[in-house]
Amino acid sequence: VLVLVHAESIIQGAFKPTAPHDLRLLEATAIGLAEHNIDHRRQLVLMLDAVRFFYLVGRPVIGLNIAERAQLFADELADPNLLSSALSHVGICAADTGDLPKAMEAYALALTLSVSENNECQECKIWQNLGSALNYSGLFNEAILCFEKAIKIAENNNQLSNIIPIAYSAIALASLNLSNISHGLNAIKLAIGLANEPADIHSLQNRVLVENYYTRLLIENDEYAEAAEHAAFARRYASLSKSPRSDITASVAEGLADVFFRYARRWHYAAHHNIRARQIV
Repeated sequence: VLVLVHAESIIQGAFKPTAPHDLRLLEATAIGLAEHNIDHRRQLVLMLDAVRFFYLVGRPVIGLNIAERAQLFADELADPNLLSSALSHVGICAADTGDLPKAMEAYALALTLSVSENNECQECKIWQNLGSALNYSGLFNEAILCFEKAIKIAENNNQLSNIIPIAYSAIALASLNLSNISHGLNAIKLAIGLANEPADIHSLQNRVLVENYYTRLLIENDEYAEAAEHAAFARRYASLSKSPRSDITASVAEGLADVFFRYARRWHYAAHHNIRARQIV
């Protein structure tokens, strides 16, 4: 039991924005959990928490290593629900490393298991993650169908309400890539309206992504001042999360907003002086 308590303090503590991160210790702790025979479910949940952490801080290769060990552990336990969850985490990290075939294979098996076990919560999360993988691969229309499926399930289950704003933000990204800006703006407004104020590294990173998408959609809609405002929001949340991934995401939003805001000011300045010149002539 003390092993689990110690592991929990290390892994759960890593999610606190102010916590120092000893990545080697965290990885070793997560991998080591598979070697014990104490509380299998709790052990696996902690391993998958570590996977999420490494994904959030931009270390998906380490996350994938832990997720694949968790998959083997869950398979040994012969628990379909735990195996489905482990496979879903394999898919998340595999997609982020660019190994889309591995991600799709993991999601397909995870989805089959969740449906066979009538595990609606797991099924909803897999649809969401599968949609994200399709977004990675440029299959934006197919991705939107997955997100809509996740929303439909979540709307009928209070335990899944936190999935809905995430799915809408993903629809916004897909719509941005499809140049369907009005659809994207509607989706991103729903995402922000339905989300709670972020309080941990996971929700902070999600909010940074949302503000990044909002910034880019507004730029496409020629709303440059508003885009700059949301880029500033992205930076604020990234600073709170202290995540390298969030920092990069916020920097992209800031850079784009700054370039286009300056461009708009110069264009208006040039247009104004051109009109004055014509009036003088």
